[in-house]
Amino acid sequence: MSDKPFRLFVAMPGTNMGVSAQWTDPDKIKTHFYAKVAEVLQMHLSKLVNLVIEKDKVLAGPIHASMFNEAMHSDVYIGPSGFCVDLV
Repeated sequence: MSDKPFRLFVAMPGTNMGVSAQWTDPDKIKTHFYAKVAEVLQMHLSKLVNLVIEKDKVLAGPIHASMFNEAMHSDVYIGPSGFCVDLV
């Protein structure tokens, strides 16, 4: 088993989630949902889990290029239409 941290990437906008969203504050969603998911994963996997949220990245460049790279290199990618898990 690798000592490399488990990478959980979330493609989440930095603004509200739209008029029909039940949760509208991205920071609260991160704190009260995705951070909790990362904590549970870390406990079950017994390894460090790095939670990376697209809106928190500070690198300049096209968002699509960043998200494609994350989809290729993250262990779990959660996007607007679902999620992908790397089982390798």
